[in-house]
Amino acid sequence: MTTVYLVRHGRTALNAEGRYRGHADPPLDDAGVLEAEETSLRLAAIPLRAVAASLLRRAIQTAEIVAMPHGLHVEPDPRLIDIDYGSWTACTQEEAEALDPELHRAFRSDPRQAATPSERVEDVAERTLEALCAVSRRHPDSTVAVVSHDVPIRALLSQLLGFEGERFWTFPLPTASATVLAVTDGQVEVLELPQP
Repeated sequence: MTTVYLVRHGRTALNAEGRYRGHADPPLDDAGVLEAEETSLRLAAIPLRAVAASLLRRAIQTAEIVAMPHGLHVEPDPRLIDIDYGSWTACTQEEAEALDPELHRAFRSDPRQAATPSERVEDVAERTLEALCAVSRRHPDSTVAVVSHDVPIRALLSQLLGFEGERFWTFPLPTASATVLAVTDGQVEVLELPQP
């Protein structure tokens, strides 16, 4: 079994403005750096064997802050990248809905069955699961941290916990929060959800 601390990256300016990030690559803002440092302090006493992260700068920055007390280098994994919003990238929800009213309404009301203009949520859940299983195989019987993004984490947890419809969006997942998972032979169990 591998224990995985699945961390959402810290805040960016696009988060603060309520805009879809996707494959945009903003850095952490000052609040996001502080959030990542707080998460790093919480995880400092845990014997992490590895830290993996999405390729995007906000995830890499968060991962580097988490890895620093453990003297670890970040293992980048493209499967952990945020959902591809396509033409919705950097849009607010209102702006995205104006571009694709039906598609966006489906994405907000029943995301597990929906897609952005560029990627299906189901595919995001599958690649996130693949990444967690891969890091678990590389680091068996140990504890690791994995840094990803809002939608990949929500997609995976919603699949594991059977969350349907708008419940996908309503369970707490603050920036720089950590969800604790157990990964055993490709099976994932949720041990602890973030607190609001």
